[in-house]
Amino acid sequence: MVQVYFATNRSADATTPHGFGSGIVAEDPAAITYAVADVPDPASGQVAGIARRNMGRFSDDVTDEIVGAGQNLFVFIHGFDNSFEDALSRAGSNAEFYRGSGKPGADTVCIAFTWPSAGKLIDTRLGALDNAYLEDQARAGASGFHLGHFFNEIDRLRALYAQRNPGGRLFLLAHSMGNWALQAAMTWWYQTGQPKDDMFDEVILAAADEVADTFEAPAGYRLSRIADLAKRVTIYSSQKDIILQLSASPLVNDSVRLGQNGPKDKESQGKYPPALFRMMDCTGVSDFFPPFLSGETHQYYRLSNTVRQDIAAVMQGDAAPLGGLGMLEASLL
Repeated sequence: MVQVYFATNRSADATTPHGFGSGIVAEDPAAITYAVADVPDPASGQVAGIARRNMGRFSDDVTDEIVGAGQNLFVFIHGFDNSFEDALSRAGSNAEFYRGSGKPGADTVCIAFTWPSAGKLIDTRLGALDNAYLEDQARAGASGFHLGHFFNEIDRLRALYAQRNPGGRLFLLAHSMGNWALQAAMTWWYQTGQPKDDMFDEVILAAADEVADTFEAPAGYRLSRIADLAKRVTIYSSQKDIILQLSASPLVNDSVRLGQNGPKDKESQGKYPPALFRMMDCTGVSDFFPPFLSGETHQYYRLSNTVRQDIAAVMQGDAAPLGGLGMLEASLL
Protein backbone atom coordinates (compact mmCIF):
# COMPACT_ATOMS: atom_id res chain seq x y z
CA MET A 1 0.00 0.00 0.00
CA VAL A 2 1.30 3.43 -0.99
CA GLN A 3 -0.31 6.59 0.34
CA VAL A 4 -0.41 9.49 -2.12
CA TYR A 5 -1.31 12.96 -0.91
CA PHE A 6 -2.73 14.91 -3.82
CA ALA A 7 -4.40 18.02 -5.16
CA THR A 8 -6.48 18.27 -8.29
CA ASN A 9 -8.29 20.83 -10.41
CA ARG A 10 -10.40 18.10 -12.05
CA SER A 11 -14.10 18.84 -11.85
CA ALA A 12 -16.61 16.42 -10.38
CA ASP A 13 -17.86 13.63 -12.63
CA ALA A 14 -20.13 11.03 -11.05
CA THR A 15 -19.63 8.65 -13.98
CA THR A 16 -15.90 8.13 -13.29
CA PRO A 17 -14.10 6.15 -10.56
CA HIS A 18 -13.79 8.30 -7.41
CA GLY A 19 -15.78 11.12 -9.05
CA PHE A 20 -13.05 13.09 -10.85
CA GLY A 21 -13.21 13.58 -14.61
CA SER A 22 -11.44 15.57 -17.30
CA GLY A 23 -13.27 18.85 -16.83
CA ILE A 24 -11.51 21.77 -15.16
CA VAL A 25 -12.76 23.71 -12.13
CA ALA A 26 -13.15 27.48 -11.95
CA GLU A 27 -10.15 29.70 -11.30
CA ASP A 28 -10.80 29.80 -7.59
CA PRO A 29 -8.29 28.44 -5.06
CA ALA A 30 -11.20 27.10 -3.00
CA ALA A 31 -12.24 24.91 -5.96
CA ILE A 32 -9.03 22.84 -5.79
CA THR A 33 -9.52 19.52 -3.99
CA TYR A 34 -6.85 18.23 -1.59
CA ALA A 35 -7.05 14.68 -0.27
CA VAL A 36 -5.28 11.38 0.38
CA ALA A 37 -5.39 8.33 -1.90
CA ASP A 38 -4.65 4.73 -0.97
CA VAL A 39 -2.91 2.90 -3.80
CA PRO A 40 -2.76 -0.80 -2.84
CA ASP A 41 -0.75 -1.97 -5.85
CA PRO A 42 0.72 0.86 -7.96
CA ALA A 43 1.30 -1.54 -10.88
CA SER A 44 -2.44 -2.18 -11.11
CA GLY A 45 -3.29 1.39 -12.03
CA GLN A 46 -6.10 1.43 -9.47
CA VAL A 47 -6.87 3.56 -6.43
CA ALA A 48 -8.57 1.84 -3.49
CA GLY A 49 -10.08 4.90 -1.89
CA ILE A 50 -9.99 8.64 -1.33
CA ALA A 51 -10.12 10.11 2.17
CA ARG A 52 -9.81 13.38 4.09
CA ARG A 53 -10.93 15.65 1.28
CA ASN A 54 -10.54 19.36 1.89
CA MET A 55 -11.02 22.34 -0.38
CA GLY A 56 -8.33 24.98 -0.93
CA ARG A 57 -5.51 23.33 1.05
CA PHE A 58 -4.57 20.17 2.91
CA SER A 59 -6.48 19.76 6.16
CA ASP A 60 -4.65 20.33 9.43
CA ASP A 61 -4.34 16.62 10.22
CA VAL A 62 -2.98 15.84 6.75
CA THR A 63 -0.57 18.78 7.00
CA ASP A 64 0.71 17.47 10.31
CA GLU A 65 1.05 13.99 8.85
CA ILE A 66 3.09 15.20 5.86
CA VAL A 67 5.50 17.43 7.75
CA GLY A 68 5.77 15.06 10.70
CA ALA A 69 6.68 11.94 8.72
CA GLY A 70 10.40 12.70 8.95
CA GLN A 71 10.95 11.82 5.27
CA ASN A 72 11.96 13.89 2.27
CA LEU A 73 9.04 15.22 0.19
CA PHE A 74 8.48 14.16 -3.43
CA VAL A 75 6.09 16.25 -5.56
CA PHE A 76 4.95 14.74 -8.88
CA ILE A 77 3.16 16.21 -11.92
CA HIS A 78 2.02 13.65 -14.52
CA GLY A 79 1.91 13.93 -18.29
CA PHE A 80 -0.42 13.35 -21.23
CA ASP A 81 -2.90 10.45 -21.39
CA ASN A 82 -3.36 9.96 -17.63
CA SER A 83 -6.78 9.42 -16.11
CA PHE A 84 -7.28 10.31 -12.45
CA GLU A 85 -6.43 6.78 -11.34
CA ASP A 86 -3.50 6.60 -13.77
CA ALA A 87 -2.02 9.80 -12.34
CA LEU A 88 -2.17 8.70 -8.71
CA SER A 89 -1.05 5.13 -9.31
CA ARG A 90 1.85 6.46 -11.42
CA ALA A 91 2.86 8.77 -8.58
CA GLY A 92 2.65 5.84 -6.16
CA SER A 93 4.70 3.51 -8.34
CA ASN A 94 7.42 6.12 -8.73
CA ALA A 95 7.58 6.69 -4.97
CA GLU A 96 7.56 2.95 -4.32
CA PHE A 97 10.56 2.37 -6.58
CA TYR A 98 12.57 5.24 -5.13
CA ARG A 99 11.75 3.99 -1.63
CA GLY A 100 13.07 0.54 -2.53
CA SER A 101 16.23 1.82 -4.21
CA GLY A 102 18.35 1.38 -1.11
CA LYS A 103 19.02 5.10 -0.87
CA PRO A 104 17.57 6.57 2.35
CA GLY A 105 17.12 10.02 0.81
CA ALA A 106 14.77 8.54 -1.80
CA ASP A 107 12.34 7.24 0.84
CA THR A 108 9.83 10.04 0.48
CA VAL A 109 6.34 11.29 1.23
CA CYS A 110 4.57 11.44 -2.15
CA ILE A 111 2.48 14.49 -3.08
CA ALA A 112 0.89 14.64 -6.54
CA PHE A 113 -0.92 17.25 -8.57
CA THR A 114 -3.28 15.79 -11.15
CA TRP A 115 -4.52 18.13 -13.88
CA PRO A 116 -7.50 17.03 -16.01
CA SER A 117 -5.97 14.83 -18.68
CA ALA A 118 -8.67 12.79 -20.39
CA GLY A 119 -6.57 9.63 -20.21
CA LYS A 120 -6.96 8.99 -23.94
CA LEU A 121 -4.09 8.20 -26.27
CA ILE A 122 -6.26 8.44 -29.38
CA ASP A 123 -9.47 10.35 -30.06
CA THR A 124 -11.95 7.78 -31.35
CA ARG A 125 -14.70 10.22 -32.31
CA LEU A 126 -15.86 9.76 -35.89
CA GLY A 127 -14.09 12.16 -38.24
CA ALA A 128 -11.71 13.46 -35.54
CA LEU A 129 -8.02 13.97 -36.33
CA ASP A 130 -6.68 12.61 -33.06
CA ASN A 131 -7.58 15.67 -30.99
CA ALA A 132 -6.77 13.85 -27.73
CA TYR A 133 -3.24 15.24 -27.54
CA LEU A 134 -4.16 18.84 -28.33
CA GLU A 135 -7.13 18.79 -25.96
CA ASP A 136 -4.90 17.50 -23.15
CA GLN A 137 -2.34 20.19 -23.96
CA ALA A 138 -5.03 22.87 -23.72
CA ARG A 139 -6.19 21.57 -20.33
CA ALA A 140 -2.60 21.41 -19.06
CA GLY A 141 -2.02 25.01 -20.12
CA ALA A 142 -5.30 26.09 -18.51
CA SER A 143 -4.14 24.55 -15.22
CA GLY A 144 -1.48 27.20 -14.57
CA PHE A 145 -3.66 29.09 -12.07
CA HIS A 146 -4.46 25.95 -10.08
CA LEU A 147 -0.95 24.50 -10.17
CA GLY A 148 0.37 27.90 -9.07
CA HIS A 149 -1.91 27.84 -6.05
CA PHE A 150 -0.83 24.28 -5.36
CA PHE A 151 2.76 25.58 -5.24
CA ASN A 152 1.61 28.17 -2.72
CA GLU A 153 0.36 25.26 -0.62
CA ILE A 154 3.68 23.42 -1.06
CA ASP A 155 5.43 26.60 0.06
CA ARG A 156 3.26 26.63 3.19
CA LEU A 157 4.13 23.00 3.88
CA ARG A 158 7.80 23.74 3.22
CA ALA A 159 7.94 26.34 5.98
CA LEU A 160 6.38 23.96 8.49
CA TYR A 161 8.48 21.06 7.25
CA ALA A 162 11.74 22.99 7.66
CA GLN A 163 10.97 23.62 11.34
CA ARG A 164 10.66 19.90 12.07
CA ASN A 165 13.13 18.61 9.49
CA PRO A 166 15.98 21.13 9.13
CA GLY A 167 17.99 18.65 7.06
CA GLY A 168 15.05 17.47 4.95
CA ARG A 169 14.88 17.84 1.18
CA LEU A 170 12.07 18.57 -1.29
CA PHE A 171 11.89 17.36 -4.89
CA LEU A 172 9.66 18.16 -7.86
CA LEU A 173 9.39 15.74 -10.80
CA ALA A 174 7.41 16.84 -13.85
CA HIS A 175 6.99 14.33 -16.67
CA SER A 176 6.00 14.96 -20.28
CA MET A 177 3.06 17.38 -20.65
CA GLY A 178 3.28 18.03 -16.93
CA ASN A 179 6.03 20.42 -17.99
CA TRP A 180 3.52 22.30 -20.14
CA ALA A 181 1.35 22.74 -17.06
CA LEU A 182 4.48 23.70 -15.09
CA GLN A 183 5.42 26.51 -17.49
CA ALA A 184 1.89 27.86 -17.31
CA ALA A 185 2.06 27.81 -13.50
CA MET A 186 5.47 29.47 -13.46
CA THR A 187 4.24 32.21 -15.80
CA TRP A 188 1.19 32.84 -13.60
CA TRP A 189 3.17 32.57 -10.38
CA TYR A 190 5.86 35.05 -11.23
CA GLN A 191 3.29 37.63 -12.28
CA THR A 192 1.59 37.37 -8.88
CA GLY A 193 4.40 36.55 -6.44
CA GLN A 194 7.12 34.04 -5.73
CA PRO A 195 8.89 32.38 -2.80
CA LYS A 196 11.65 34.33 -1.14
CA ASP A 197 14.09 31.46 -1.52
CA ASP A 198 14.41 28.08 -3.23
CA MET A 199 11.34 25.92 -2.71
CA PHE A 200 12.86 22.67 -3.96
CA ASP A 201 16.28 21.16 -3.55
CA GLU A 202 15.91 19.66 -7.01
CA VAL A 203 13.48 20.13 -9.89
CA ILE A 204 13.54 17.12 -12.24
CA LEU A 205 12.20 17.60 -15.76
CA ALA A 206 11.75 14.21 -17.47
CA ALA A 207 10.89 13.86 -21.17
CA ALA A 208 9.64 17.44 -21.05
CA ASP A 209 6.96 18.20 -23.65
CA GLU A 210 7.78 21.90 -23.57
CA VAL A 211 9.58 24.14 -26.07
CA ALA A 212 13.36 23.64 -26.12
CA ASP A 213 14.07 27.35 -25.63
CA THR A 214 11.76 27.68 -22.62
CA PHE A 215 14.60 28.82 -20.33
CA GLU A 216 15.34 31.70 -22.71
CA ALA A 217 11.81 33.10 -22.71
CA PRO A 218 11.41 36.68 -21.38
CA ALA A 219 11.95 36.88 -17.63
CA GLY A 220 8.96 35.56 -15.74
CA TYR A 221 7.53 33.63 -18.68
CA ARG A 222 7.55 29.88 -19.31
CA LEU A 223 10.47 28.26 -17.44
CA SER A 224 12.80 31.24 -17.71
CA ARG A 225 13.14 31.46 -13.93
CA ILE A 226 13.05 27.79 -13.06
CA ALA A 227 16.46 28.08 -11.37
CA ASP A 228 14.87 30.53 -8.90
CA LEU A 229 12.57 27.71 -7.81
CA ALA A 230 15.27 25.16 -7.02
CA LYS A 231 18.85 24.77 -5.91
CA ARG A 232 19.41 22.67 -9.04
CA VAL A 233 17.51 21.50 -12.12
CA THR A 234 18.06 18.03 -13.61
CA ILE A 235 16.85 17.49 -17.18
CA TYR A 236 16.43 14.03 -18.76
CA SER A 237 16.16 13.91 -22.55
CA SER A 238 16.17 11.27 -25.30
CA GLN A 239 16.40 11.61 -29.06
CA LYS A 240 14.57 8.27 -29.34
CA ASP A 241 11.44 9.61 -27.66
CA ILE A 242 8.73 8.83 -30.23
CA ILE A 243 6.00 10.84 -28.48
CA LEU A 244 8.13 13.98 -28.45
CA GLN A 245 9.04 13.48 -32.10
CA LEU A 246 5.32 13.50 -32.88
CA SER A 247 4.76 16.51 -30.61
CA ALA A 248 7.52 18.43 -32.41
CA SER A 249 6.12 17.66 -35.88
CA PRO A 250 4.57 20.38 -38.08
CA LEU A 251 1.16 18.76 -37.65
CA VAL A 252 1.22 19.25 -33.86
CA ASN A 253 3.45 21.88 -32.24
CA ASP A 254 6.01 22.45 -35.00
CA SER A 255 8.77 23.15 -32.46
CA VAL A 256 11.61 21.15 -30.94
CA ARG A 257 10.79 19.90 -27.43
CA LEU A 258 12.97 20.27 -24.34
CA GLY A 259 12.87 16.52 -23.70
CA GLN A 260 14.33 15.64 -27.10
CA ASN A 261 17.88 16.92 -26.73
CA GLY A 262 17.82 19.28 -23.77
CA PRO A 263 17.66 23.07 -23.95
CA LYS A 264 18.85 25.22 -26.78
CA ASP A 265 22.53 26.17 -26.32
CA LYS A 266 22.90 23.60 -23.56
CA GLU A 267 26.70 23.60 -23.94
CA SER A 268 26.85 27.24 -22.79
CA GLN A 269 28.01 27.31 -19.17
CA GLY A 270 27.14 30.99 -19.10
CA LYS A 271 23.48 30.18 -19.74
CA TYR A 272 23.51 26.84 -17.94
CA PRO A 273 26.09 26.83 -15.15
CA PRO A 274 26.82 23.25 -13.99
CA ALA A 275 26.04 24.18 -10.40
CA LEU A 276 22.44 24.95 -11.41
CA PHE A 277 21.74 22.63 -14.35
CA ARG A 278 22.38 18.91 -14.67
CA MET A 279 21.47 17.63 -18.15
CA MET A 280 21.42 13.89 -18.80
CA ASP A 281 21.12 12.37 -22.27
CA CYS A 282 19.17 9.11 -22.03
CA THR A 283 19.25 8.31 -25.76
CA GLY A 284 21.54 5.33 -25.20
CA VAL A 285 19.39 3.80 -22.46
CA SER A 286 17.71 0.60 -23.63
CA ASP A 287 17.24 -1.50 -20.48
CA PHE A 288 13.46 -1.59 -20.76
CA PHE A 289 10.89 -3.12 -23.10
CA PRO A 290 10.31 -2.05 -25.78
CA PRO A 291 13.22 0.38 -26.17
CA PHE A 292 12.60 1.41 -29.79
CA LEU A 293 9.80 2.66 -32.05
CA SER A 294 7.14 2.76 -29.38
CA GLY A 295 5.31 5.21 -27.17
CA GLU A 296 7.08 3.49 -24.28
CA THR A 297 10.25 5.36 -25.27
CA HIS A 298 8.55 8.35 -23.63
CA GLN A 299 8.33 6.47 -20.32
CA TYR A 300 12.02 5.66 -19.83
CA TYR A 301 12.10 7.77 -16.66
CA ARG A 302 10.09 5.03 -14.90
CA LEU A 303 10.67 1.95 -17.10
CA SER A 304 14.47 2.11 -17.25
CA ASN A 305 16.18 0.92 -14.09
CA THR A 306 19.21 2.99 -15.11
CA VAL A 307 17.22 6.23 -15.14
CA ARG A 308 15.18 5.38 -12.05
CA GLN A 309 18.36 4.64 -10.12
CA ASP A 310 19.78 7.95 -11.27
CA ILE A 311 16.70 9.81 -10.02
CA ALA A 312 17.04 8.03 -6.68
CA ALA A 313 20.69 9.10 -6.60
CA VAL A 314 19.59 12.69 -7.23
CA MET A 315 17.31 12.42 -4.19
CA GLN A 316 20.13 10.94 -2.14
CA GLY A 317 22.46 13.72 -3.27
CA ASP A 318 25.14 11.47 -4.77
CA ALA A 319 24.24 11.50 -8.49
CA ALA A 320 27.15 11.88 -10.88
CA PRO A 321 28.10 13.92 -12.75
CA LEU A 322 27.16 16.59 -10.26
CA GLY A 323 26.42 19.13 -12.99
CA GLY A 324 26.86 19.94 -16.65
CA LEU A 325 26.28 17.48 -19.46
CA GLY A 326 26.32 13.72 -19.12
CA MET A 327 25.00 10.51 -20.62
CA LEU A 328 23.12 7.64 -19.01
CA GLU A 329 23.53 4.21 -20.57
CA ALA A 330 22.31 0.76 -19.56
CA SER A 331 25.94 -0.32 -19.31
CA LEU A 332 26.24 1.82 -16.19
CA LEU A 333 24.24 -0.78 -14.22
